[in-house]
Amino acid sequence: GPFQGSENTYQRKDGQVVVLETSGVPVMDAEGVLKGYRGINRDITDRKQAEQALQATKVRLRTIVDDTPMIIYRFSPDGTLTFLNKACSQFFKKGRETLLGQNLFDLIQPERIEPAKQHVATLTAQNPVSSNEHSTLSASGRIGWHQFTDRAIFDETGAIVEDQTIGY
Repeated sequence: GPFQGSENTYQRKDGQVVVLETSGVPVMDAEGVLKGYRGINRDITDRKQAEQALQATKVRLRTIVDDTPMIIYRFSPDGTLTFLNKACSQFFKKGRETLLGQNLFDLIQPERIEPAKQHVATLTAQNPVSSNEHSTLSASGRIGWHQFTDRAIFDETGAIVEDQTIGY
């Protein structure tokens, strides 16, 4: 049958290595015997190099985010944690896998829940970033003061899809 999207690496006569994406269809004779394939090769070397560069950048950024002592997390409008860094995991004294998918508002002090929800509700397209300072209770029972900066993340329609919080 037809094949599509097969990727192969080749070295051209001039020595340059290229990545080709091959698509094709079988060619049959009148009796239905396979005679060969007719297809096209598309040079996707630039795309593959861009994908590799993007992946390397993601790894570097992830390392920076994980190594910072600042608490960083993202959550959906209903409060579900969708991302967190190592400092956030250490603050809550729970593993990243345990925290992801949990509701942020279930993890904070009961008296902070309503003020936190009210603060998040102030984020709009006209006011996408806001900071606040308040006491927190860490999982180890230590009360401290933190400043958090929240940023709303919008989709193409202008609806908030996530909030990002950075605190120290």
